[in-house]
Amino acid sequence: MIRKCPFCDVVVFNNPHIYHCKLKTTNDKREIKFMFIQKNFPHISKREVITLNYVENLKSLVDIKNDFNIDFKSFIFLLEYYSIPKRSISESSKLISSIKYKKTCMEKYGVDNVSKVLDIKNKKSDTFMKNYGVDNIFKNNEFKKWIIDNNFAWNNLTDDENEIRKCKQKESIKKYWNNLNDEQKNKIFNYNGKSNLETKISEVLNNLSISYTTQFPLKGKLFDFRLVNTNILIEVNGDYWHCNPEIYNIDESIKFPGGYKKVSDIWDKDRDKRIKAEEIGYFVIYIWESEIKKTKDLTSLVLNKLSSFVDPGDQGR
Repeated sequence: MIRKCPFCDVVVFNNPHIYHCKLKTTNDKREIKFMFIQKNFPHISKREVITLNYVENLKSLVDIKNDFNIDFKSFIFLLEYYSIPKRSISESSKLISSIKYKKTCMEKYGVDNVSKVLDIKNKKSDTFMKNYGVDNIFKNNEFKKWIIDNNFAWNNLTDDENEIRKCKQKESIKKYWNNLNDEQKNKIFNYNGKSNLETKISEVLNNLSISYTTQFPLKGKLFDFRLVNTNILIEVNGDYWHCNPEIYNIDESIKFPGGYKKVSDIWDKDRDKRIKAEEIGYFVIYIWESEIKKTKDLTSLVLNKLSSFVDPGDQGR
């Protein structure tokens, strides 16, 4: 999308022109940025329009982007500018995703949860009875013991059983670490390898002559890419490892090597990592595995991601 300076109407892209424009009417950077967004996204820049769509109609950021062609970062700035509270992932799930899920279940099965469908419930109970002698797998003590012994975390365990699981997990991790030699331990803390997905993004950046560093350390975290002389970070997320919201629901538990993890915990971890970067002026761009696999033009995908999150006033760091 073409963006223009609110003062002189010149086309701007990834440069600080608007903050140094000779025709600017203020030196307040916050106001300049607001005027820039107001110029380029006039239909969503008014408080009442944002309130109607985001607060009252509960449109997601994706819906807002699709309806008004505004990038996420600019819209989030508008929320902060008008002091409109942002929804957390859990709030979005409760107010939007869960409602959509229940609506879909009602349309397909006539109930708000697929587990309430009598045929499906009976089929599961029959299977459990046939294989384990109980109508619910968590009523089987051998299964519970297997979960504890294999360090799997499940909500259905009692507090005492979860304590046993945690102790066994700590013992297992400690034993694993103690059996490593110094070279193996160093590899864990100094990993420089790239996944196949990261390699593809590297190739695109190389072809575009965009300089970057990989495994960029920041506040105790590693980011996949940092574009040189900018404050832009890129995270290439695997759909499975980072629980792509387009695929997984917040209430799910996913089996990982070493145990089950809650989708909400994975999202919270990634969100906290992003917030730490944003607190010191960095912007984080996410490229998902499914996006890389679906696109026929990876270069355009990367360029669109960069243009969507670029801040015309950033000087880099």
